Amino acid sequence: MLTVRGCFTILILAALSGGFPNHAWGNQKMIPSAYGERTKFQKDVPLQFPDLQLVYRGQRRFESSVRKNAFTYVEDFEANQGDHQVEVSYSHGFPGIIQPKEFTIKGQSFVLEMELTISIKDPKSSWLKEDELILWRKEDFDKKEKEAYSQKS
Repeated sequence: MLTVRGCFTILILAALSGGFPNHAWGNQKMIPSAYGERTKFQKDVPLQFPDLQLVYRGQRRFESSVRKNAFTYVEDFEANQGDHQVEVSYSHGFPGIIQPKEFTIKGQSFVLEMELTISIKDPKSSWLKEDELILWRKEDFDKKEKEAYSQKS
């Protein structure tokens, strides 16, 4: 029979050995998120999508080795799916270039949008705030992109 003291000892040992994820102890909150929707993000706070976790790790400045005084900012993320992990870096691009970032993990493809989204028809509303992103499953993004371009012509 397990005593209260025995249960407490098991919990302490499990915690010390890394047997519990950080969020189980409340020192790291998770934000439930949905594909294809605006999602606010912050550094080191996991965004929990239905089958993927995305964590913003920070921003870095990238200097061009080709163009003098040219630089861009890169936003670094970590995508986790079970025991698989990939680094995802979104580049703001040089002036005039804003593109979504595609990445694949465990055979599934995703698209990360920052700054600008194709999912909103109104040009004024299609700009995302600095702390917002939209994550898509690639097939859903492709459908939405096709709809957006077919309505423009």
